[in-house]
Amino acid sequence: MSPLFGLASNPRQAPWVPQTETLVAVIQRWAPQVAGTAVAAGLTWVGDGKALLGALAENESAFDRGDAPRFEPSYYYGSKKYLSNQVLQGAVRAQGALAACSWGPYQIMAYNAIRFGYPLTEPLYGLWHVEVSAPYVVQLVEEILTDQKPQTPEQFADSYNSGNYRDTITPAVAKYRADFAAHFRDVVHRRGL
Repeated sequence: MSPLFGLASNPRQAPWVPQTETLVAVIQRWAPQVAGTAVAAGLTWVGDGKALLGALAENESAFDRGDAPRFEPSYYYGSKKYLSNQVLQGAVRAQGALAACSWGPYQIMAYNAIRFGYPLTEPLYGLWHVEVSAPYVVQLVEEILTDQKPQTPEQFADSYNSGNYRDTITPAVAKYRADFAAHFRDVVHRRGL
């Protein structure tokens, strides 16, 4: 079935229509796991996990209003990442440009979902659905919390956006960090999480 019409087995036939209730339910479902990982990493700022997951959805898709796939040239043929990564090369060979896109309300890169276990035998456009992509997003969030141990929401946002908060902060990353921090403060109340 064409990605323009959604997955046949998924009740969300129009993935481009915001599903904020579903996103809220997914956040409530996964937040305790994120909070547990943060506690184990000694990161008390994460709290119950809802603000982190909510702010991330706000930054990445305006809370599911802009969740269309985004093509990222740095993950495609000829890029530095592509040339140095066999998993990415296999994904692009198997699913073409879809493997160089970010997907869903969390705009998770297909590459990250694949390395956390999303099967290449499934269409990558399934990641457009938050119910499908959430487990992989949570694994990426947990990896950042555990391996990088960001001490602030801004540092976490930088890691999610650029891969590592210790690298150079471009103006775009600085804006992403500031936006995330603002959303982190008010998203739970504003979105009823």
